[in-house]
Amino acid sequence: MTAAGWAYVLLFLTQVIFSLILWSVGIEYIKRFIVSTEYYTMTITLVIFTLVVASIVLSLSLFWSYYNKVKFGKLNRRKMPTAVSLQELSEMFSISEECLCDLQTMSWIELEGEMEQIQENLAGRRNIHHHEC
Repeated sequence: MTAAGWAYVLLFLTQVIFSLILWSVGIEYIKRFIVSTEYYTMTITLVIFTLVVASIVLSLSLFWSYYNKVKFGKLNRRKMPTAVSLQELSEMFSISEECLCDLQTMSWIELEGEMEQIQENLAGRRNIHHHEC
């Protein structure tokens, strides 16, 4: 394993050990202060506070989701772009469709120099190896 893998394992083990320690402390706290009849007013106050905070968070989340639906509507952003034709590419880059066809079918391309020089080199290669698009 790499150092990053060992760091992940060490971090995970540290988290598990730390969680077990916190659980044991938390269980003792629950036994001592919440379950005991001595502190029942504190228990009721804690439960009410927890319910109030949870209801505030829930209402804010619901409001935010409603606001987003009203403002943005139901969006579907995960659409694939439409296919691009050779004609559109040739117009965009000012290259002939034959040259683009050769560029798409070649397994190795070295681009050196100006675009006109590259087109001339491809035209020379096209006479030797012509590919159908």
